[in-house]
Amino acid sequence: MPAGQPTKYKKKYCDEIVEYMAQGYSATAFAGKIGVCADTIQEWTNRHKEFSLARRKGVAAAEQYYITMGKGLMTGKVKGNSTPWIFMLKNICGWRDKQELDLKISENSDDHKMLRAVPREQLLLLAATKKDDKE
Repeated sequence: MPAGQPTKYKKKYCDEIVEYMAQGYSATAFAGKIGVCADTIQEWTNRHKEFSLARRKGVAAAEQYYITMGKGLMTGKVKGNSTPWIFMLKNICGWRDKQELDLKISENSDDHKMLRAVPREQLLLLAATKKDDKE
């Protein structure tokens, strides 16, 4: 076993991380609360199955917290600004704005040959150009 500092891990952290994240905090914020770095939380997640499960429960609890808050904002039961709420959902809960792109290019076309080496940003521009050409 490699020498080093003894672990600060305690089984009680499994319950504490769930309770803390249920208040809308992140796992990184929990690290700050207990005085360890975020890498330590990740290491515990990798090493201890019970902590990994607790952290996943905490993520679900945090998302439920923000969804409940959002419903309150939408119905007027909670007063506040929805912009920070949206950013919290994106940053803590991993929500994203979704954009879909549907390109229809035949296999034999010159465009198809070109698409193999074209970055995504250029594909979006190509799709917009093709749409403008048809109008």
